[in-house]
Amino acid sequence: MAGTTIPALLITILLFFFMGRSLTAAPASTENIQAIINGIEGTVNISVWALLSPLLVIVLAVRRTPVIPSLAAGIVSAGILAALIQPDASISSFLSAMQNGPVFSADTEAVEKILNRGGLQSIMGSVSLIIIAFALGGLMEKIGLITSLLEGVIKGIHTKGRLVFSTVSSSIGMNLATGEQYLSILIPGQSFKKLYDKLGIERKHLSRSLEDGGTLINPMIPWGVSGAFMSSALGVPVIEYLPFVFFLYLSPLFSILFGFRK
Repeated sequence: MAGTTIPALLITILLFFFMGRSLTAAPASTENIQAIINGIEGTVNISVWALLSPLLVIVLAVRRTPVIPSLAAGIVSAGILAALIQPDASISSFLSAMQNGPVFSADTEAVEKILNRGGLQSIMGSVSLIIIAFALGGLMEKIGLITSLLEGVIKGIHTKGRLVFSTVSSSIGMNLATGEQYLSILIPGQSFKKLYDKLGIERKHLSRSLEDGGTLINPMIPWGVSGAFMSSALGVPVIEYLPFVFFLYLSPLFSILFGFRK
């Protein structure tokens, strides 16, 4: 992984460095920032103990605890912390915040925009897109459409370079066709692994190609699972951050170039 990740990361850092130097930004107003900080402190109680809930979820994820128990532990711990930190918190307000997002009244609109966000309903558009992507990908896999297409590609591969190129391209194509990151790794991986063994190529090259063409490409696809999630979380459409994801462009490119290297 380092063979493609490190060069792509270094070039990305350099690109952002020179882009940052070429921009002329107006100096930030510390008065506005301080006003927002004061507004937040006057509306909610800020405590370092609030970090315990996400920290618990991270620890459980590292320990490979199943997803549902991990999320349940995060929700329960967040509710307990909310009751301890926010004196006006109640069970009904906590459940309402999970569903529709919290509702706070602040002196400034900027503070309200920061605090009054989130909730399940705010991401339902992204959730529905993810469900559709899963359904479409599962349907295409079940009827054998994708496997049949890949079998035609495999017949013409006889070199390492073409094999790596085909693996990366197939993962990208799978992402575009299904929008599902898991299928973009699983199906090409199952289809190409025997050919890697036949040509005497270590499977770590297969893993790297699937990572660069599958995992990293999905955030660049508006109807992809990762793209929908990131767009919702950042509040920025995929098409707007697409020109600046240099690392996601460079990693598959380096993977292909290293594939043709002797």
